Amino acid sequence: MRMADGFATQAAAVDQPGAFPADEFEQLAGAGFLAAPLRSSLGGCGLGIEADTTHDLLRLLKHIGRGNLAIGRVHEGHVNALQLIQTFGTAE
Repeated sequence: MRMADGFATQAAAVDQPGAFPADEFEQLAGAGFLAAPLRSSLGGCGLGIEADTTHDLLRLLKHIGRGNLAIGRVHEGHVNALQLIQTFGTAE
């Protein structure tokens, strides 16, 4: 994953007090990785929600974390939040 290599190159620049990897998260969004955990009816592909996608989700998180573990952990938290909302949330 070339994106992870770019994350690694920029890791020191965003590992500073007050810094945030905005460009990196724009790249994740542009590639569809922020919406991917949503069910297809919500515009995603169910990554990590549907049982047959768990391996793909773990591979994605591994590659993102290989580039920059902080970005990988924040993305993992994002995925977990979407999983909880879709599993336990209601329309209200």
